[in-house]
Amino acid sequence: MSRAGVPRAVVALVAVASLASLVSCKKTVSLTADQALVETLAPDVPKVYINFSCDTDTTLGFFDAPNGQPKNAAWAFMRHATGPNPGPKNQIEWVASPGVTIISVASKASPADPFPIDPITALPGASFKAKVKSTAGEDPDPGQDHKDKGYSYAIGLTCDPPGPRPPIHVVIDPEMIVRRP
Repeated sequence: MSRAGVPRAVVALVAVASLASLVSCKKTVSLTADQALVETLAPDVPKVYINFSCDTDTTLGFFDAPNGQPKNAAWAFMRHATGPNPGPKNQIEWVASPGVTIISVASKASPADPFPIDPITALPGASFKAKVKSTAGEDPDPGQDHKDKGYSYAIGLTCDPPGPRPPIHVVIDPEMIVRRP
C-alpha cells in the first residue's frame, strides 16, 4: 500500500467520525425539543381543574390551576406511574367547579386496556381523586430514561344551572400521559 492511501483513509475515518458525532448531537437536540413540546402540551400536574359553567352560557375548560390564577390548558396532562423519588407524583385529582358533579372517569379503550387509575374518592359533588397504577405506562427501552404512553379517557360531568332548567350532562375525552419511570 502506498503512503498516499494512508492519509485518504485517515481523512475518511475522521469524516465518518465527525458525521456520526453530528448525527448523535442532532438526535440529542431533537429529543430535547420534543420533550419540551410534550411538557408544554401536557403539563405534569397533580390536579386538573374542570371549569364547567352552565349559567347563561355553557363553557367547559380543563386547566392546571384554579380560576383567578395564571393557568395553562390541561386537556392532556402527564403523571408518573412510579419514579425514583417517593411522593405524590402518581396522584391525580380532578377538581370540579361549584355546581358541577363528576359522574365517572373511565377508559375509552377496550376492557383489555383500561384507564390505569385506582380511585381514592369519587363522591357526588366532590373532586375525583385517584392514583396512577404502578403498572401503567410502558417500560423504557434499554438506554432510555423514560417512556411515555397516552391514555384516552371519558369523564362524565353534570352541571346544575340556576333556575328551573334541567341539569346538563356531558361526556368529554381528554388524555392522560403516563411517564415511566
